[in-house]
Amino acid sequence: MQKQSIKIVRKTEILSELKRLRKELFKVKLERNILEKCAGCLQASTRVKFEFIDLHVSCFPVKDMCRILDVSTSGYYKWRSKALSKRDQHNLVLLEDIKKIHYRNRKDMFAQELRGNWKLLVFMLQKS
Repeated sequence: MQKQSIKIVRKTEILSELKRLRKELFKVKLERNILEKCAGCLQASTRVKFEFIDLHVSCFPVKDMCRILDVSTSGYYKWRSKALSKRDQHNLVLLEDIKKIHYRNRKDMFAQELRGNWKLLVFMLQKS
């Protein structure tokens, strides 16, 4: 009778260990997938990391991405709720202008119109 109770206890321990290991494996796979996606962001600025998180919020949990990228979750949500600065708004306008010129000139980035606009060229060089 005692052997049977020992077997039941041992089986319960094995099942709980299996459950723990499956949970840990799921977490490790999730971390691996996040790291594969954000390989270029690990040494980047906080803003770039936040942009990555915002872009992948539908794929991965925010809490895990913040932990892996070494940024605070509260910092991400604060950044997300903040309005764009005037400079960022201006940069978005410039980016739209670049896209229009690029499309209009059949994607020839060195077209005469683009060469003549120094603000656009400086902005393009900063982005690359």
